Amino acid sequence: MGSRSWMVALAITMSFATAHADPKQDAKPHVLAGDHQYQVGRFDAALAEYSEAYELYSTPPLLFNIAQCHRGMKNWERAIFFFDGYLAARPQATNRKIVEDLIAEAQAELDRVRDAEATARRRASADEELRQHTVQLRIDEDQRSRTDAERQKLEDSSRLVVARRAEPERLTGKWWFWTAVGSAALIAGGTAYYFSGSTTMVPPTGSLGGLDRR
Repeated sequence: MGSRSWMVALAITMSFATAHADPKQDAKPHVLAGDHQYQVGRFDAALAEYSEAYELYSTPPLLFNIAQCHRGMKNWERAIFFFDGYLAARPQATNRKIVEDLIAEAQAELDRVRDAEATARRRASADEELRQHTVQLRIDEDQRSRTDAERQKLEDSSRLVVARRAEPERLTGKWWFWTAVGSAALIAGGTAYYFSGSTTMVPPTGSLGGLDRR
């Protein structure tokens, strides 16, 4: 077969394939599989099948099915997105009121979830603020305790110094006290010597070596 004949045969084959290509039929197995998965509650699997079908055959009812899968999985924001897409593609849909009610329901759930998340964030923030405040109070209390102990120690030391300075110095600690005591003893001894007539005199050194025998 020549090159011209080969090209003609290829063109006929491609034309035949194109004429028999049917995106709707190609998408149908995915739609049926999606319906089955949806009915048994496997919304994620149904979503995958419906999405694949829509890639092959972009018909608005598949957008509704995809939205229902997201609704079943509580993906409220995505559900609203695809419901809106369905109504935009089919403004005169006979089930428009139902879809609008589903959108309102999904929006209410989305608002509730967002409010709950915001409340949880505020509560977590308040709990963290309270925790940090409690920690700071403990730190401050520890610092005050140490400061009070140091202040008390300083005050005790100051009072002790003042008390020592104010305390009268004991006589026995004075050098002149012992000098006076020694002098008084000598005087008393001399007086006893002259009045008693004793010829023995103990010198200031306390020794018995030199005796005056007058």
